Amino acid sequence: MPNEHAKNVAILIPSYQPDDKLPPYVQALREAGFARIVVVDDGSGERYTDLFNSLHNPNDAAVQVIRYEPNHGKGYALRVGMRWLLDECPECAYIITADSDGQHTVPDTLRMADTMHKDGSGLLLGSRDFSQANVPFKSRMGNHITTAVYHALYGQHIGDTQTGLRAFARELLPRFLQTKGDRYEYEMNQLIDCSIDKIPIRALPIETVYENNNQGSHFHPVRDSWRIYKVILMRFLRFIAA
Repeated sequence: MPNEHAKNVAILIPSYQPDDKLPPYVQALREAGFARIVVVDDGSGERYTDLFNSLHNPNDAAVQVIRYEPNHGKGYALRVGMRWLLDECPECAYIITADSDGQHTVPDTLRMADTMHKDGSGLLLGSRDFSQANVPFKSRMGNHITTAVYHALYGQHIGDTQTGLRAFARELLPRFLQTKGDRYEYEMNQLIDCSIDKIPIRALPIETVYENNNQGSHFHPVRDSWRIYKVILMRFLRFIAA
């Protein structure tokens, strides 16, 4: 049954070479009553054409698929989707970003929408519990280190710095379109922008889902972690210099 609080909420899903979990996830979001589901194909290639085509029903404008080539990265895809929502979806008061790999459940996404309707301020993070046994070791350690470094430099404790389930009001779209980073570092830059600009960051506990030891993720442990830590340190040095 559609949720009342989903009626003016858009879901933004950046996607690169997704598996077969994406179509039923999009369908479940649609059945939950979300106003728009925007899927951005971040240059997945011709092999994924049929999968992305299956998401769009010409008779249902609620699902929008944006495609481009070549691959640019998650941050780039998020900005493409945000720009579309800013220009084409004035009826959407709130935006929720979600990943396409099955980590974010529809009930948790609905809870994010409910929470935003009660308090629409700032950036709401869907926060996972990294102490659970099903969390891969590299994910647990990576988040613990990033959380500690972020707290030490920016004075704010964020339990899940790497979550892709995030919600914010439409009014923040222009600000987040200015956030730098084409790949996974975009999400860290978003947190830093909020800390510097005094935009509240809040957390909502969500289910901790890791399937097949997170093999569906395109996160590169060395390359992408380096980008993230470089962002944290360089932004801090520029901040204190200013």
